[in-house]
Amino acid sequence: MRVWYVTFPGSEGSKGYERFEDIDGILVYHTAGLLTTFFGLPLFQRLMRIAGWRNRITRLAMRLAGREPLLFSLPTLAASVYQFEIPSRDEFAIAIICALTLEAEAVEALFDETYDRLSAFYKKQSGDDNAYFNGRIGSHNVVLCLMPRMGKGNAASVAASLKISYRKIQVALVVGICGGAPYSPTKEEVFLGDVIISDAVIEYDFGRQYRGGFMRKTGVRDTLGRPNREIQSLLAGLQPQQSRRDFQAKMLQHLRVIQAAQPYWRQPSSADDVLYEASYQHKHYGSGSPHLCSCLDDTSDEVCPEALDASCILLGCAQDQIHRRRGCRENTSPTIQIGTVASADTVMKSGEHRDNLVKSEGVIGFEMEGAGVWNNISCVIIKGVCDYADSHKNKAWQAYAAATGAATAKAFLEYWDPTVLEGESAVPIPAIEEFVGREEELSCLWKHLQPTSERTRKVAVLHGLGGIGKTQLAIHFARKHKNDFTAIFWLSGNDRAALVSSLSSCLPRIRNPPVYTQVTNEEEAEQRANQVLLWLAKPDNTRWLVVFDNIDQYSPVQGYDGSKYDLYEFFPNADHGSIIITSRLRELTELGKSFPVQKLSHEDTTRLLLQSCGLSIEDIRRTEAEQGTTVSAKYEDEG
Repeated sequence: MRVWYVTFPGSEGSKGYERFEDIDGILVYHTAGLLTTFFGLPLFQRLMRIAGWRNRITRLAMRLAGREPLLFSLPTLAASVYQFEIPSRDEFAIAIICALTLEAEAVEALFDETYDRLSAFYKKQSGDDNAYFNGRIGSHNVVLCLMPRMGKGNAASVAASLKISYRKIQVALVVGICGGAPYSPTKEEVFLGDVIISDAVIEYDFGRQYRGGFMRKTGVRDTLGRPNREIQSLLAGLQPQQSRRDFQAKMLQHLRVIQAAQPYWRQPSSADDVLYEASYQHKHYGSGSPHLCSCLDDTSDEVCPEALDASCILLGCAQDQIHRRRGCRENTSPTIQIGTVASADTVMKSGEHRDNLVKSEGVIGFEMEGAGVWNNISCVIIKGVCDYADSHKNKAWQAYAAATGAATAKAFLEYWDPTVLEGESAVPIPAIEEFVGREEELSCLWKHLQPTSERTRKVAVLHGLGGIGKTQLAIHFARKHKNDFTAIFWLSGNDRAALVSSLSSCLPRIRNPPVYTQVTNEEEAEQRANQVLLWLAKPDNTRWLVVFDNIDQYSPVQGYDGSKYDLYEFFPNADHGSIIITSRLRELTELGKSFPVQKLSHEDTTRLLLQSCGLSIEDIRRTEAEQGTTVSAKYEDEG
């Protein structure tokens, strides 16, 4: 076993090293004090603030517990860095904006991974006062922004500040709860918990107040523009019935996840989903009403303060004024409506005004933030209906509506394919935190794999011991040459099912228009994977790169081992293209040219160690001169 060990200034001298069968790399000895002093916040403490990293480091510490001084393995941490991408702020293309804590909690509950909370790791640019939560939803890096207060003005301020720190944001989803129109313009019923998505927004409080009433401004310069073409195309693709059913199925899947984790997000009783006649006021009616309450005067529309927050049962709202009750209906699953959303700095609590706007403007929902974001960032409003925008509104359905809104936002992002920014990769390629050396290997790979006019398929097999750097070399090659290929696909090959899934997930990227269908079984996944292979095999499509990563379950003989599979069946049937395979198995070289990956040289390993610590050779020399001590790196070969 080959082991590096390092003694830092201020430690109690060389401690030697201990052997662990699963560690082959750099072992760093330090005390708790040196951990803070030498590594500082940039490496350890900042990572410990992030839930996902804290868990990984804790597991490592538990495995090494009981040994003094504390043993900490940089390669083990580095392996996590290589496997789990920690993107920079410029790699966030999607923002989610929420006005209420309740809304943000629902969104964060559906994060697949949390990178950072309140900018402990990512920090912010000067002049940005927003509160951020960073994470991953599906394949997307997402920054969640919680507004300090509700309203269009606050939303506009938050959106403007967002662009200071996150300059590459392409789309903002305004996610949360809203008031809903009981019926859509197409006469479809809308119930509490259903979700509305904006394809247009109107500011219904922007206009002129005349003696005879209010007139909304409708001039070209006074109205909000349409969504950008990308958003319009996606929303159009989600309109057909089959697409809508698939979309709603994805939403329900995410909704069940959040509800299983915490009952707080579950649906209230359907019997409590009651719609009153639009003209029927929410005020005191019963005999138990306060004496001389202004509500009891049937000739007045005045409502006393106590009635505003009281339930319909307490007030005695009449049962014969109920226009619709959901309790008798069998299907209570939430549905999704796409249409015009009304946005204002006022809360809509009038059934009559609501119906007038629905009739005149064709709106499906009422909210208070979308218009503020709309003119700052390309925007989609996705909100769960928590009331009917009338005087009978209450908070009983808010948690459930927040959950349906968040679940729909996550489903929406499964269809969203962000525009590739200039100079960026066309597909997600894993990131590496540090990379040094291997210039000769990179040069040889490029010489073998570069796209040419020759009709030959070029295959490079990177093979070597586990953890030696095969994946890192492939990642660096793909990122370095991302502009030399028209398409790059990074495919996980841990087993056959994972490879089929990776291939099938590439289909939306290569279809125009994109395909919006849900993969519900293995057969559909196989069909989609085959469509990707057919696309790669097209005679006029020759400048692509496919990376098959971690192919360690290989067998060219069918039925040899249930866990193994023949990688060759996933090669496109064509005499063009470039392929990289990373594997521990030397026998895969029968599929292409052998590129054995060796351990780093003494010099490069030292550079990697220092770079991982945020240091350079010059830093070490300066430390030695200032403290009169020596930072030593010793190399041992135990065979």
